Amino acid sequence: MSIFGDSVRDTSDKTLENLDKNTKNASERNTGNKPPRNQGRGFANSKKIEPIPSFSVADNEVVLQNDNGSRIVLGRDRNSNIASGYGGLGHSACATIDLVVGPMAGSQTGAKDGLKVDPNFFTDAARIYISQKADIDRYFGLAEGHAGLVETRSSIGIKADAVRIISREGGIKLVTGKANISGFSNGGEKNSNGGMIKVYKGIELIGGNDTEDEYLTSFFGLNVSTSFSIPGAKRVSRLQPMVKGENLVECLEEVLDSLADLNSALLSFVRTQEIYNTATSTNISTISAAFFPLAPAGVVQAGVTATTKITNITNVTDVCSKLTTNLQLLKMNYLKHTSKLFINSRDHKLT
Repeated sequence: MSIFGDSVRDTSDKTLENLDKNTKNASERNTGNKPPRNQGRGFANSKKIEPIPSFSVADNEVVLQNDNGSRIVLGRDRNSNIASGYGGLGHSACATIDLVVGPMAGSQTGAKDGLKVDPNFFTDAARIYISQKADIDRYFGLAEGHAGLVETRSSIGIKADAVRIISREGGIKLVTGKANISGFSNGGEKNSNGGMIKVYKGIELIGGNDTEDEYLTSFFGLNVSTSFSIPGAKRVSRLQPMVKGENLVECLEEVLDSLADLNSALLSFVRTQEIYNTATSTNISTISAAFFPLAPAGVVQAGVTATTKITNITNVTDVCSKLTTNLQLLKMNYLKHTSKLFINSRDHKLT
């Protein structure tokens, strides 16, 4: 079942559509003005006649391409016309490999035969872009996020309608930071410009290329979300830290244990109070009359009641004091950014 619900342009057979006039005429002449049924239709991966734009090649570029919209360009950094990118600015150290299929496939009109085109990171069907120096986030129109926008750094961008990274056995690692090896002096591995790597950015999973915060306001018990702040609204960050599962489990276990202790203490208090109330309601009056005939009514009962209450209250107070301390420790250990047991990741975020 396809995950795409939109309608797409029919490209199953574009043998002569969108071809320029000369190409179309030549095709018709070569087949007697009336192409045979399978001529140029590409069955069994035979020759396929289809509209393919003509790539605008810069002077420094070496291009390997075929007649069906696949090309590899060896050149310098360029994300659009020949004046774009660091190659357009005349920079050195900006070698680039651009692997592309389906030029102009995503444009409103589709590919046009013979039309001169430049790289287009938004309408070309799929691309792997490898550059020694690039502003990769800007080229692909990516949200800034917490990691920020990368500029003037070696970069690889991968874009298509769907991207899959598959590992059969060894797992998949997404790693940031310097290589964990020896042999590099003065701080270890350097960046692509030979500079020191002083900080690293974490991994951000940004769904929908959107990191704008939301604001929640309660209307008659219902939370309403807006993209702008209004009085009384609660700001909710869309891009938030990932949770460390083991730390979170340990934190929740301690919270539940503390609540269980409190529940046990309160339950014990209630049961003791019930026993006391039953006993005193039937016996205190008789005992008072026998041993304290001159005492005012209720004095002895009040004395016994006070003693029992003090004992019960002391028990509950001890448990509550312990719980208060435990909850404070829980906050310090698991909910403070500086703690080693902080439940959130300091580096990795998602939407």
